[in-house]
Amino acid sequence: MEVVSIPKKSSINVWFIDTNVIAHWILGSGGILNDICSSLELSNEFVEVYIKRYKSAIDFIDEILIHRNSGCQDEFYISSLTSNELFSAIRDEVRSIIFFKNGIPISRWRDSRNNPDIPESTYQEVYNKTLKSFDYLFDNHGMTPNIGVLSPRFFSL
Repeated sequence: MEVVSIPKKSSINVWFIDTNVIAHWILGSGGILNDICSSLELSNEFVEVYIKRYKSAIDFIDEILIHRNSGCQDEFYISSLTSNELFSAIRDEVRSIIFFKNGIPISRWRDSRNNPDIPESTYQEVYNKTLKSFDYLFDNHGMTPNIGVLSPRFFSL
């Protein structure tokens, strides 16, 4: 897990979050996993196994948010690469769930000929829930996916 905290002198913690951490958090805490498993009629056991597997990523962000809600100041940043990879990572997780549900052997999951169709309504639901998760994570101040080298804040973090 590639997560780095750089405390600032003003006692604000700055968190740079990598794609896998934020994707698993959005799937787990953002409710996407529950909705998809419910629509595919997968048991709660499947959700529990997934949450247990990615517990560290989910708990990491949840714990920071608990501290933030109790008055600690935190800023979250993601790189441009992370924002570009995020929806692809979530799409791959959704496909994996569909493969599992349909009993497709793991050896065939990487073959693009076997990619299942994901309904447009599911894409829209994932997109909307991801944006809501961003609002919550970034405290509805918007997200700053790219702090350029020319920015005065780049080296001050």
